[in-house]
Amino acid sequence: SSATLPRSVAWGDRIERVGRADEATALRLEAHLLGWARFDAELYPMARQRLAAISADIADDSPDGRYLCVLAASELARAGEAPARARELVRRALDIAPALSDESGQAYGMALAVLLTLDDLDAAVQGYPDWLDDASRRGMVFAAMRASTFRALAMLRRGELAEAEADARTALDAALSLTHELAH
Repeated sequence: SSATLPRSVAWGDRIERVGRADEATALRLEAHLLGWARFDAELYPMARQRLAAISADIADDSPDGRYLCVLAASELARAGEAPARARELVRRALDIAPALSDESGQAYGMALAVLLTLDDLDAAVQGYPDWLDDASRRGMVFAAMRASTFRALAMLRRGELAEAEADARTALDAALSLTHELAH
């Protein structure tokens, strides 16, 4: 739509201006804007195109660079394109430094979701304890709920029904505690 072009062009112009003065801030801004743009119907095509364009040259030496690797991998997995490349991008993000090092753990959770999407269930399941421990240590109930939900799905897909049920119950208990907290 005509509203999309000015919004996406404005983002690109602003990121470029910031990048000339502060590359780290520009990278952070681009990573997070692209992360959110993937959930905006008007901006999604721009985000997908930008991730495809930069995926070969992403510097993964910072949390924001690793987040861009995971975003690019997620796009490839979502589209069913280049699963080997998606797996490579996720492994780069997870192997170089802990993706849990960002303040939200978003990149880590998305990396595990990509592995789940690619049917790399063992690798995904191996990552959930770290996500759960980090969420518990930081008091992030919503993150713990998400980690338990994704682990339940992985365990279900592996055929481990008792584990899947236990994780689903943990996720539900976390959701109910959030609901109770918000109600009071």
